[in-house]
Amino acid sequence: MLNRRELIKRLTIADSNARGELNKWKDSEHPDPSSFAESIYRYVIYKFLLDDETELTPTHDLNELAKQSVVKAGKLNPNETTLLDASKHCGAASSFMTKKVLLFMSLSEYFGFQYPPYNTADIETTDMLAEIILKKCW
Repeated sequence: MLNRRELIKRLTIADSNARGELNKWKDSEHPDPSSFAESIYRYVIYKFLLDDETELTPTHDLNELAKQSVVKAGKLNPNETTLLDASKHCGAASSFMTKKVLLFMSLSEYFGFQYPPYNTADIETTDMLAEIILKKCW
């Protein structure tokens, strides 16, 4: 378990690495879709603090990545998280969905485009996310 100083350092490094993935494309006129999708995947991994996971299940599924992040944060058994994860404060939105919406809001703010937050439920993979960003921004 990290102490407060180590946790702040961990979060700062992950945020810096995530931002670095986006900054690669800031002045790009025509990003390569495959390379851009890989950067978006790495961005998600950093934002969900999964970059140091040796037991990470390799997937581009946003719900699964969010679930792994919640499990890691709470050090819960993956089967228990579903049972415990019905928020009473956010219209019964799961922590997984909340993470996904906040992630998308961060990306839409960075790239400067509008997308209805309630439509984020339809975005299933990091590749779909990258495709939406490319369509909106380039």
